[in-house]
Amino acid sequence: MSNSLDSYVLLTGSVNNSGDYLIKYRGKDLLRSLRPDREFIDMDRTRRLTDEQLEVINQCKALILLGGPALQKDVYPNVYPLRESLQDIKVPIVTMGVGWKHKDGDWRSVQDDYFIPSSRQLLERLADNGGIASSVRDYRSLHILMRAGVENVIMTGCPALYVKECFDKPICFSKQPETIILSVGVSFVHSYKMEEQMKRVFSTVRGLYPKAKVYAAFHHAFQQKERQVPKSWEKKHQDFWTWCEDGGIVPVDVSGCAETMIDLYGSGDLHVGYRVHGHIMSCSASIPSVLIAEDGRGKGLYEVVGGVVFDGYRNVESSLEAKIKQRLISVDPYNVLEGLHKDVSIALQYESAHQSPRMSLVRNNINSHYNAMRRFILQLP
Repeated sequence: MSNSLDSYVLLTGSVNNSGDYLIKYRGKDLLRSLRPDREFIDMDRTRRLTDEQLEVINQCKALILLGGPALQKDVYPNVYPLRESLQDIKVPIVTMGVGWKHKDGDWRSVQDDYFIPSSRQLLERLADNGGIASSVRDYRSLHILMRAGVENVIMTGCPALYVKECFDKPICFSKQPETIILSVGVSFVHSYKMEEQMKRVFSTVRGLYPKAKVYAAFHHAFQQKERQVPKSWEKKHQDFWTWCEDGGIVPVDVSGCAETMIDLYGSGDLHVGYRVHGHIMSCSASIPSVLIAEDGRGKGLYEVVGGVVFDGYRNVESSLEAKIKQRLISVDPYNVLEGLHKDVSIALQYESAHQSPRMSLVRNNINSHYNAMRRFILQLP
């Protein structure tokens, strides 16, 4: 183990979703580049810290909560169990690139009383850090923390956005991409309407570029015995895997690590799909990308990097009456936007015909926000 006096402890939650692994992979790259004076010790954010782990943490410079949609109402103790008493942790606690998670994700959902009382204990620690700032991945997350009293926050963007060797590489959309990556969403597991929408989008892209090699990236493993996948997901994913094969789309499991994801997306000339980190991965490598947002994470990302982002649905019915109907008569809770495949087609054809007016702006926006990430990392203890 490294000298804990010159280290940061990183709490991460990468178990299955390749996007979580990408956050950790890129986050460590940033820290190595900008803080070569520090080493890093990984710990699992999903488990309560043991006495032995606590001893290591309290000899380090800081405890960093790295990435993911952690800013939920019950962020402590359900997202981050940490310790029963946060006073046990003597070093500064900071977040790095964490974000807000909300189904609709619009501004009316940013409320003063968003967090439950136990979560406010963690927020007080973030606020009382001796001037050390925390980092969030989008402006909605920034507003949520600041409205909750945490004012020492920097909007840095997600750590996965930053690949320095691509900073000078412009985003150029070919009229005939040779390799296309389609990212498979999550909401189709709960909504037959979202499943039908995704099939139409994928078929439309496949039809627009008949000569291209088209892959479908599955970010979650879907065998229940592997990597803690809910049983309800298994059949849905297997059926969609088969549907892809039957439609001339090559399905690829990129779950469980960052490297497979980086290799697949890095080989593409275009990404279209539903995964936020598929979009982030592509944009970071200056690869043209279209994201269909399944929740507030995609909407928040759009305000950071711009580009081409569509909402997949208007809203999700979450009232008690709606939940009862879902159980009794299988009513689909998603109010899906019809005809989205046509909008995706229009966007792709327009971007390729007019020198990528929206896609090309993404590169400048990422580069600009890197300055905030750099400032955040350099101010860490």
